[in-house]
Amino acid sequence: MGYQGKPTIRKKIIGRYLHRLREAADMSMEEVAQEFGVSRSAVHRQETGHTATKRAHAEKYLRLYKVQDKALAQRILDLSRTSSKKGWWEGYRDVADLAQVEVADLEDLAVSISNYEAMLIPGLLQTNEYSEALMVETDPRLRSNGLNAHKSLELRNQRKAILTREDRPELRFVFTEVAFDFPAAGPDVMKDQAKHLIRLIQDEQISIQILKRTPDGAFKAPTRQILTVTTGGDDAESIAYFDHALGGSLVDDQHAARRMADLFVHLQHEALAPEETARYLEGVLRNGNGMGEER
Repeated sequence: MGYQGKPTIRKKIIGRYLHRLREAADMSMEEVAQEFGVSRSAVHRQETGHTATKRAHAEKYLRLYKVQDKALAQRILDLSRTSSKKGWWEGYRDVADLAQVEVADLEDLAVSISNYEAMLIPGLLQTNEYSEALMVETDPRLRSNGLNAHKSLELRNQRKAILTREDRPELRFVFTEVAFDFPAAGPDVMKDQAKHLIRLIQDEQISIQILKRTPDGAFKAPTRQILTVTTGGDDAESIAYFDHALGGSLVDDQHAARRMADLFVHLQHEALAPEETARYLEGVLRNGNGMGEER
C-alpha cells in the first residue's frame, strides 16, 4: 500500500509499537525490510503511521520480533483490524476541523480521558442548549448556515454517548468558574447546565471539579484547554491535545503527554473536590451565573 497522507490516530499508535518492538529486537529497518522482501521506506511508512498495518502484516511483525506478551500482541492485532476503518466521525469532516475528528476517534479508543477547560464547560459535559449557544456564538459559519449548525451539534451529541457506554473510559474533568459567566447562553440555559452537571457528579465513575478564582480574582491555571487521552495501558498510547488560535492539534510526543497529564493532576488538587463542586453548582441554581457557594 502506498503513502496514505496524514497518519490517523490508530496508525500512529501501531507504528509506535512497531518502532519500539524493532528497537527491542535490536534490528535495523534495513534488516526488517530484507526479512519481509520490501523497501526500507515501506517499513518506515508503517512505523510512522503513514501506511496501514494490516492484520497479516502485524502477525509477521509479532513473529519476527518474537513478542511473548500476549496482551500486547492482541492489542496490536486489534488495532491493525481497525486502523483503516472509517468511524461515525468521518461523516462530519465538512463541519469540523481535523483535530475535532481525531479527538472523536481518540475518545472512541480511550481507556481514560482528562480534560481541563479554562473558559467553557467541557464538551462531553455540555447540554444541547449550551452546545448550540456556544457554537453559534464562536463560529461565524454556523450563524449563517443552519445545516452546519445542526451537524455540528450532532457531532457533539455523538461524542457524548461515551458517558453512558458500558465500556466507557475513566473520565476526569476540571474547568474554571468562568464557564458560568458565558453571556450568550442565558441564565436558564446555565441553570439547566448546572443541573446536568450535578446529575453527572452523582456517577462515581465521572470526576467533575470546578477551579475557583483566588481572592484577588485571578486563576492559578492555564488559559488554554488541556486534553490527555490514554488509549491503552502503555505509554505508547498517551496522546495530548493542544488548543491554540487556529483550532488545536494532537501531539503524540510522550514527554509532552506526560507533562500535560502531570499538569492536570495539579489542577485537580487546586480545584474543588467533586462533592464541593456539587455544592457550588447548587449555589449557581439559587443565585445565578458565577454565584456558586464559597469554599
